[in-house]
Amino acid sequence: MINKLFALLFLVILLPIIIITILFIIIIDGNPVIFVQKRSGQNNSFFNIYKFRTMKKNTPDIATNKLS
Repeated sequence: MINKLFALLFLVILLPIIIITILFIIIIDGNPVIFVQKRSGQNNSFFNIYKFRTMKKNTPDIATNKLS
């Protein structure tokens, strides 16, 4: 029960920062704001991870050392 209260408290505290981050991403590069990636978890089960998009939309899917 106490964990849920702390999570709710931190959500309320961080909500303005989250909203500002969303607005910056939309202004700079548009939608989508959230990046979804499939990851491999325990016992080879897959799950989706959601995070703020930090790269441009049309960035090629190759290693950065091969971009030159």
